[in-house]
Amino acid sequence: MLYMIHGIDKTDADGVRAANNKAHRQYVAKFKNSLVCAGPTLSEDGETKTGTIIMIDMQDRDTVDSFVKNDPYVKAGLFESLTVQPWRRIDGGDI
Repeated sequence: MLYMIHGIDKTDADGVRAANNKAHRQYVAKFKNSLVCAGPTLSEDGETKTGTIIMIDMQDRDTVDSFVKNDPYVKAGLFESLTVQPWRRIDGGDI
């Protein structure tokens, strides 16, 4: 099943993000066969990172919850809020 993971960074958490970015990317890369897409959300300046979105295909919610719990960003307390929801992919030709 597809899931959307959306984390919104805490205010002034740039240092936490920077300190854990490499570990986060290495961690997510371990799941590349399940990864649909991922990347940071940005402020209107197009540069400042404000959060993270990950779309991932995993067998069930428990597996996703384990993935999220072990993400270095989550362990470091980067996020002010974190949402995990089932998601349905609709490509341009499917609309």
